[in-house]
Amino acid sequence: MERVRTQARARRRKTTVAALASAALATACSVALDFDALEGDGPGGGVLEAGTGSDAEAVDAKAPDGGSPAADAAVDALADASDDAGTLLYEQRFDGPACNGWSTFQATNGSDPSGRAGAACRVCMNAGVTDFFSGGSPGLGFVPAVGTYRAEAWVRTAPDAGVTSGGRLHLRQAKRDPFTPVASAMTPPEPFSTTWSRLEVVLDVTKAEEDLDVFVTGGAGPNACFLVDDVKLYRVK
Repeated sequence: MERVRTQARARRRKTTVAALASAALATACSVALDFDALEGDGPGGGVLEAGTGSDAEAVDAKAPDGGSPAADAAVDALADASDDAGTLLYEQRFDGPACNGWSTFQATNGSDPSGRAGAACRVCMNAGVTDFFSGGSPGLGFVPAVGTYRAEAWVRTAPDAGVTSGGRLHLRQAKRDPFTPVASAMTPPEPFSTTWSRLEVVLDVTKAEEDLDVFVTGGAGPNACFLVDDVKLYRVK
């Protein structure tokens, strides 16, 4: 009987993986996966708003540089059931070149060998920036169902770089054309240390709108650079 249950679970997992991968590829081919603006007076403008809480605040930003990555660059659609974590929908470990297609805003990025178990993505602030900079997924490529989602990422100040102040992990749901924020949540701002720390944020999705972004921001500072690694997105319920 236990063998039958195990085989059934394996079949369900294969079916889920195939469905998620198919949806991710189809959306990535048909939708421009731009890491859109949080604020702006042109196309793609908007405001990124905090989730809930007494210290909820808005973060203003502009559209990041760069275009959409190739459909196969950054999205891994996985289904890995776990009673504690939920269903794993997205995972990024940055073992490929150019941070596996992650976009930047007011920053540059590249592979760094100082990852937790291999390479990490190094995000460095552009010269002249006075507010913040960021690196993140240019859209995960699927329409989230109504439910609760949890994102996590490991971050630290890059070796031989200035301290990244006001660092946050963001999880945002938005429509793409025209860019319209639907819901978002972020961690409280905190300086990144010289050792790895884990950030986590939870977002309740109440409308099935495209799609989700996961990204990390850092406050401006002298020679500010941070590393990000092991980014994951789960559907909790």
